[in-house]
This record gives sequence, structure tokens and C-alpha cells, in this order.
Amino acid sequence: MFIHASAPRPAHALITPSHAPDFARCCVLVESVRRHAAPGIDHYLVVDRRDERLFAVLRGPQTHIVVKQDILPWWLHQLPLRPKWWVSLKGLPVRGWIIQQIVKLSVDSIAPADACIFIDSDTILTTSFDPGKAERDGRVPMFREILPTELPYNTRWHAAAGRLLGLPAAPSCRTSYVTLPLTWLRANVIKLQRHIEQTTGRGWVESLCGLDTMSECVLYGRFCEEILGDASGHYFHDTVQMLSYWGTTPLDERGLRTLRDSLRSEHLCAMVNARSNTPVRDIRRAFDLEA
Repeated sequence: MFIHASAPRPAHALITPSHAPDFARCCVLVESVRRHAAPGIDHYLVVDRRDERLFAVLRGPQTHIVVKQDILPWWLHQLPLRPKWWVSLKGLPVRGWIIQQIVKLSVDSIAPADACIFIDSDTILTTSFDPGKAERDGRVPMFREILPTELPYNTRWHAAAGRLLGLPAAPSCRTSYVTLPLTWLRANVIKLQRHIEQTTGRGWVESLCGLDTMSECVLYGRFCEEILGDASGHYFHDTVQMLSYWGTTPLDERGLRTLRDSLRSEHLCAMVNARSNTPVRDIRRAFDLEA
């Protein structure tokens, strides 16, 4: 995808990484975005090259398909028979989990918007969505909460972020920046990429490929809080804006109605875990998005 710097830059864009197994759910998300998102908000679906033809039917005036391989470096190649692993011509094979984080941190190559908002493909917008209304004195929201106790995976994410950013080991790792929808500023992402390169002495993608675990949310969050500070353009909040069902058993129609009835004023969207295998037709019916 080519982004023309001379074109007017929109204020906000939605970004959704997806793949073929989530196509039906992504269709519901796209429909909800078209129904609820404010005018002028483009939606970018980031998919593998092999899935481009499948997702092409979702293209529209404000729905765009971006091929993952087009925004990754030439030296990364997905294994055809083991798609969860990628071959690196500059080092050891890279887990698909790390590639997902690299893709998100390449958002400056995906969309030209000032603020990019990530939302997963098993999510549905449930109310009017105008991110401009969430700005405060020109600053955009960043989720930040203090966990009641340290969690091993969050501690590992903090350690990885600290090494990439050149920060000393944190005495406590109870801070979490993980949420959806997740808002990043394009300018900050570019600064983060350059900062990693200065700290590690290598290209930022190459530096991330060498990790066994990381969280893009923690990396961006710590960079904005501890490196950029007041210059980040963000303000902190700890309001969970997504109503989530993380279960792995299917919800029946009654369960979906109960979930929908649990929506509160602060919820912008609802998520029904794709791994639950809840029938998409039932999700459509429960949230008034029947085709």
C-alpha cells in the first residue's frame, strides 16, 4: 500500500488485522463500522496475501484491504505449510505472534491517519463511534490501569519493552496498557521505531524478531509514558470500553441476549471470542446486524 504524503491526512482510522478463519466475524464488524462509525473514518483490514481474494468483497469507499506481506520487510517470509512461523533471512525463524506485533507497529505504513484505532475482527461496534469526541485539549486517550497484583506474562512484557527502550528494570510491573479499542498516534509510532533503532543499533523490525515474547501495547505505552511524557499527545484513562466474552464454549441465543443487556454507557463495542465458535448468525441477530 502506498500512502501519499501530499494528500490530506484524516484524523482517525480503524485498523483490524484478520485472517480467513475469522472472515464471517469480520464481515459483521465491517457492517457495524459502516453503521456506527462517524463519517470520514476509514477502516483498514490487514490480511495475509493468500486471504486477499476472500476479503476483497469487503472493499468499499471507506473499507480498505492491506496485504500483510506488503508492509513487512522483504526478508520475512511466511512458511506455506506452517503459517504460524515466518522465515527470517537475517536470523532465526520468527513466531507468528511476534509478526502480529510487528504488523501493528507498522501502522504508519497501513493508514495515513493521525490516530489509528485497533479493533479485533471478532468485535462489533454497538453504538455511535466518534473518536474525536474523546479528545481532551487536543489529546487522545490511552488506556492505563494498575493491576491488583503482578502477573508473570505482564512482567515478561515489561522486561522486553524495557530492553528495547533502554530503560532500567522496573521495580514493579503492575501497570497494564492492554485494551481494545486501542488508540495510537502515528507520529509516536514513528518515533518509537527510531528510538528502538538507536537503543539496539539494529533495525526495529530485526530487533523485535529476536524476541520470544512481547506486547505491542506495553511497548508503546511505556514509550509514551516514560520517554515522551507530556509530549506524547495522550491522556490516561482506565475505563474498559469493550464488553467481552472470553469463554471458549458457544453462547446460545439467551447468552447473547444477556451479554447485550450487559452493555453500559461506556461500552463502545462488544466482543464474542472467536474461539467460542458462537454461530455468527446468532451474533448478528442478537446485535441487530442480520444480513
